Amino acid sequence: MIVTVPNQVLRTPTKIVQELDKKVLDTIADMVATLKATQKPQGVGLAATQIDSNLRIFLARPDV
Repeated sequence: MIVTVPNQVLRTPTKIVQELDKKVLDTIADMVATLKATQKPQGVGLAATQIDSNLRIFLARPDV
């Protein structure tokens, strides 16, 4: 499930990514899969907090 505004979790401070370890790569893979599977997405991308991750990651949709 993708979390959207006005959910308070989107205002929670996130952790800066220090290195590309397995956790970060798995989160990115999950985000890519979520973006691809979303029908008629709203917005220009997806933040990790929207899929229940506290990492500071954002993916933009290049086709927008």
